[in-house]
Amino acid sequence: MKNLIGKIARAVKDYDMVTDGSTIGVAVSGGKDSVALLYLLSQLQKSWQFDLYPIHAKVAEYDTTPVKNLCEELNLPYTELDVKMDYGKFSKKECYICSRFIKGFITEHLRGKNISRIAFGHHADDVAATFFINLVQHNKIGAFLPVLTNTKSGVDTIRPLIYLREKELESLVSRHNLPLIDYKCPYAKDNNRMELSKNINEIEKILDCKNLPEKIYKSLQSPQKSEFWNIDKFGDE
Repeated sequence: MKNLIGKIARAVKDYDMVTDGSTIGVAVSGGKDSVALLYLLSQLQKSWQFDLYPIHAKVAEYDTTPVKNLCEELNLPYTELDVKMDYGKFSKKECYICSRFIKGFITEHLRGKNISRIAFGHHADDVAATFFINLVQHNKIGAFLPVLTNTKSGVDTIRPLIYLREKELESLVSRHNLPLIDYKCPYAKDNNRMELSKNINEIEKILDCKNLPEKIYKSLQSPQKSEFWNIDKFGDE
């Protein structure tokens, strides 16, 4: 646990994601990544002065009690937005459109609450997956921004989990028995980014590399390559 909190604290400090006294919205889908994000940020609150505002966008009929209960256990408020989604209008390869649609609902709500930053649970494996997708599909070198500012919505995006591996988050959720929402997007199985993220371990074996995502985000961080943190079709505006 201490190691994970240290990694998330380092990301927060490296990219100035949180300021003292601020309120951070947390997008909690109910999956392992967002639940782990909420839990780790709540632990970071013990040494950092900021508030959390968890928010769930409900896109279908399913039980959201697990997330409600977790927020109650962590002494955090819980907000649920009823977002009606017509998945029939999205193609199987356009999950980023759905993501932007949901993000729009969330950011609009946060603007009304004067909350100017929202955290998403994108982790190091997502950085690596996006890097490869940009390389192969968009002919560019880069990944999504750790912090996205000056957006049209007026709500900045932060990604505090960029230094954590997906397997670390899975272990955290399992070890602490964190509750998850039992809902699967009908198009998730056809999401290229998610499939690639799941297979990062296989790429590491081929390259004989122990931590490929770390090597990728460190290469993106080097001063001469800072411009490689690009906005892409990952849900950014």
